[in-house]
This record gives sequence, C-alpha cells and structure tokens, in this order.
Amino acid sequence: MSYSAMALARPIKTGSPTAKAVLLAIANYADEEGICWPSQEQLAEDTELSRHSIMRAIDALEEMGLLSRERRHRKDGCRSSDLIMLDLSSTSQRSTVQRSTEQRSTELRSTQQQPKSHSATAEPIRETIS
Repeated sequence: MSYSAMALARPIKTGSPTAKAVLLAIANYADEEGICWPSQEQLAEDTELSRHSIMRAIDALEEMGLLSRERRHRKDGCRSSDLIMLDLSSTSQRSTVQRSTEQRSTELRSTQQQPKSHSATAEPIRETIS
C-alpha cells in the first residue's frame, strides 16, 4: 500500500459505526502492506466493544471485501490471532461498499414507519346534549 492503512480506511463508509471503529482499529495495526494480527481481545479493548461485536464486524468487513483473514496456530496447535490483510486501495471496492451502504439506508427508510402526529390519531370529542 502506498498510503498508510489508516489514511485509506478513514474515508471508507461501512454503513455501521461498529464496523468503522473496528476497521480503523485494524488499520492502526497494519503495516505498509496492510498486514497485521491484532487479537480480538486487543481490538475489543481498543474500541470498547464486546468480543462478539468485534467478530461480527470483522465478518462484515470481510464480506465487504475490505479485508481477508488467514487462521494462525501456535507450535502447540492452539489457535493464535488471525493474520489480517487489508485491501483498501481498490476504488471499486469503496464504491461497492458505498452502494451497499446506500442500499441498506434506502431499505431501512422504506421499512420504517413515519411517526403519527397526535392530532391525526386523536378521536374527535363528542358532547352529548341532554
């Protein structure tokens, strides 16, 4: 990567504050080639998110094509942190992420109901004359 991973990650729209925080945290650890291996625990500490939120955000970032992962194991066979490779330099991926974000926003707006005003839902007052 010719620019720092952080500089490339900053303008990317992920559609989620959680995913954005995790992307920036990962980019902070990445070398000039976009490679790093922070643990989920470290990312959770850095972002103040739960480990489960970190896992979901990494999955989402991988689906968006912004990163890929490679499992790593210690010599004794235990799991180690994944090797993460950021791919932020592709403008086509940025526009795909932006389109995905815009599409999600449009879908959310169309499924949300507009709040009803009090006057529209109030029943008329009927007085009885005796």
